[in-house]
Amino acid sequence: MGKFTVDSYGYVPAGPAYIKQRVKGHRKPYGAVAGGNGSFVMPGIPPQINLNLSSGGRVDIYPLVKRETCRSRVTKNYAEDICEALQGREYESIDELNAEVLKQL
Repeated sequence: MGKFTVDSYGYVPAGPAYIKQRVKGHRKPYGAVAGGNGSFVMPGIPPQINLNLSSGGRVDIYPLVKRETCRSRVTKNYAEDICEALQGREYESIDELNAEVLKQL
């Protein structure tokens, strides 16, 4: 991929949870959080922390941050702190970028 820098970043908030109704008997939808008797609470779409790279690509680092941090919620302010530290630096590969993200946690 060559050398690249993080030009900008964006935070896309999570989608809301929703109710799934009219589920047939003795079935549970995949990913259901709670419910029963035909109605289940389904989780929303997870947030995204997008890093826009100088090479034209975009990388979502939310799964990495969520997996490696001890925080229960990754907020917009927390994501901005991480991204501002990464912005403007030059990286050789995505692995080097991921290592730098882990240092910022």
